[in-house]
Amino acid sequence: MLALMEALAAIQSFVASGGPILYWIAALTFFMWTLIFERVWFYKGSLSKVKKATLDIWEDRAERNSWNSRQIRYALINRATQKINQNT
Repeated sequence: MLALMEALAAIQSFVASGGPILYWIAALTFFMWTLIFERVWFYKGSLSKVKKATLDIWEDRAERNSWNSRQIRYALINRATQKINQNT
């Protein structure tokens, strides 16, 4: 318990010597980590769903060699990319 109180006193001393700018730095750091965890959560969960849905649409196509099918593939890739980069 004494070590915790000493650590809190050291933090309070550090904040007092740094002034109010340290509160802004702490808030921005918290915001940055929130965004990082949101992206990790997206890549762990939703990315596989986006990828599977896009591949399922492409795999359901009977014809994949014409100019039209290449344009459809290009559009599917662009939509998936937009979903991936939506909140970045």
